Amino acid sequence: MESTGDSTTIWSSLELDMNYSHSHKGPQQYCLAQEVPRTPEALRLHRNTLTMELLWLQQAIDSRKKYLSLKDRLSIS
Repeated sequence: MESTGDSTTIWSSLELDMNYSHSHKGPQQYCLAQEVPRTPEALRLHRNTLTMELLWLQQAIDSRKKYLSLKDRLSIS
């Protein structure tokens, strides 16, 4: 997994899992369980990472909605 400080991101682990399953032709299984941070500092870093990932997802969804709306308006014209 990719490390950001004391926390890790899920995206890199999914990519590794997908690469593994493509190369081994087995059923795709995703294990997203991580060791839960125990110290206040590790929890804070983990929270910050999750907050940034959530923000990124929200921005991606908004961007896609705007794109689809613009695409619809242009195809009607």
